[in-house]
Amino acid sequence: MFVLISILSTSAIGQINSRIVFYNCENLFDIYDDPLTKDDERTPQGKFKWTKEKYQSKLYQIADVFKAMALPHNNWPSIIGLCEIENVKVLSDLQNILLQLGVKYNIIHQDSPDQRGIDVALLYRPKIYNLLHYEYHNLYLSNSKNEPKFTRDQLVVSGFMNSQLLHIIVVHWPSRSGGQSRSNPF
Repeated sequence: MFVLISILSTSAIGQINSRIVFYNCENLFDIYDDPLTKDDERTPQGKFKWTKEKYQSKLYQIADVFKAMALPHNNWPSIIGLCEIENVKVLSDLQNILLQLGVKYNIIHQDSPDQRGIDVALLYRPKIYNLLHYEYHNLYLSNSKNEPKFTRDQLVVSGFMNSQLLHIIVVHWPSRSGGQSRSNPF
């Protein structure tokens, strides 16, 4: 799933078409077991037999999605909000592939308290988006027994794009696993 937002603004140099994209990476995990999270399924020994080859293939497929968005005029997204990211390593690996394709993105990421270890993050082109500030906010939930339910943080980013102040919120709400009646309180 991805969401594409185009912003057309005018400036002293004419029209600049900037695109902001949100992309669900659907379990972008590296192959290493993190003992602090429940990522065992995404290891070579886990349920999905998550190998280096599968991991690399997924990274290149994600990069291909962004490359396709850039066509036909090599107009890459200015900002990419991401969800279901395991850690900064997977972002760095994706960043390196995008750099090989000729586009530089900076990373905003922080590990969240989510039990599976999946986070939200942001990639932005520093030549287009001038970052001022970012902050992560915890989402505090509890189950029916009033026990904490740990989930992804919410990311709030502020900066200037095309001489306009732009605030971005990157959120990936808890899933509907267990059905609507079970998940409605969250």
